[in-house]
Amino acid sequence: MVGRARPFARLAGIVDAAEVMTSEQPAVALVSGEPGIGKTRLVREIVASLPSRVTTIAVTAQPGSMGRPLDAVTGLVDQSLSGDDVAGAVFDLVGAAAAKGPAVLVIEDLHWIDTASANLVDRIAQQPWSSLVIIATYRPDELSRGQPGGELVLRLERRHSVEQVRLERLDRSEVGAMVSAIAATGETQASSAFVEALHRRTAGVPFVVEELMRVVGPGALVSEVLDAELPWSLEEAVRQQLDGLEDPSRRVVEALAVYGRAASFEALLGVTEADEPDLLAALRTLTSAGVVVEVSDDKFWFSHALVADAIVHQLLGRERRRLHERCFEVVRLMPTLDHASLAYHARGAERHDEIPAIARRGAAKYLEKGLTFAALRLADEGLAEAPNDPELLAVATEAAWRLDFLDEALATGLRWVKVAVEPSERIDALRFTA
Repeated sequence: MVGRARPFARLAGIVDAAEVMTSEQPAVALVSGEPGIGKTRLVREIVASLPSRVTTIAVTAQPGSMGRPLDAVTGLVDQSLSGDDVAGAVFDLVGAAAAKGPAVLVIEDLHWIDTASANLVDRIAQQPWSSLVIIATYRPDELSRGQPGGELVLRLERRHSVEQVRLERLDRSEVGAMVSAIAATGETQASSAFVEALHRRTAGVPFVVEELMRVVGPGALVSEVLDAELPWSLEEAVRQQLDGLEDPSRRVVEALAVYGRAASFEALLGVTEADEPDLLAALRTLTSAGVVVEVSDDKFWFSHALVADAIVHQLLGRERRRLHERCFEVVRLMPTLDHASLAYHARGAERHDEIPAIARRGAAKYLEKGLTFAALRLADEGLAEAPNDPELLAVATEAAWRLDFLDEALATGLRWVKVAVEPSERIDALRFTA
């Protein structure tokens, strides 16, 4: 929380004001910043500081959520519910909390949110629940117009007086204060040379400072600090952390990183090919160390997505392909098929010839469900392997047109006209082009 006193005070003031305001809609605050800048930490500190009379409801979008309707909010309600029943149950849950007294709805990683969850949040934000505060976090560089999260931010800004809280990198003095806080060195201060090196190598990103400090350890903050060999990157810091893990734990984090999103216990069993007692022991070790967290009942993900990226980059190509192969089989056998994840793992496993068929089935279904951005992305994946496929060109054209990506829609529409054979297909292609 070094360097975060002002953003903390702004958010705390919004929550406090909600108890006395008589506005027609919930208050909205958007916390933005690059990966590792401390958005999650800030929100958690705010939630921890709230009095017991404030009800907190928190959801987190995951990588790949865009292709799974209501994926971000499903964990709040009975897992046996589906479709509109999930949306209705979540809406009622938030409404009951707001009717009881002050309440805070936290949505983390808005850049990954799916269309159905985004629409539900928008609906909640339009209700006359003045005691409710909505706090959402997102990465500006990964949030664009046409994505569900980007469209949600635009709608919120049109209808509300949105409080924008942007987190910046730490300066040199703040990195020094963070080093002292982490090391708990008392009166002994880290040398200026150490702080300078750390600031230069981390660029002032708090998460990276924490990870490099974890590698160096507080013992390096005395006279021999200049002799300590600092990792040059987050990936090197993660590699050194993994070196200390037993093989079962290491296999779990590698499998989870390649899986690419929060994984159920059953999915990890399939990908790691471990026995249940061994997997439980490994997960217990990883959660105790803070490397992995249980994001919901029986679902696990890393404490920070940057760790997953670093782990994937450190794997050998053959290791990645084998893990993607196992992930592909696990996803393929799930009761509800996730076409976007299946295509992702097919590419990772180098099963390129299967991607067009997966994309044809999945993109059309996404478009029918209103998951327009997910449909466009999956259709583009298929077109990368089969550039003249008329079914994929049809979906890509319509999805781009719906999203108002007109240049892209026209380009795919013209390609569609050239390859369409059946009269009805040619009529549709010419209609979109016109």
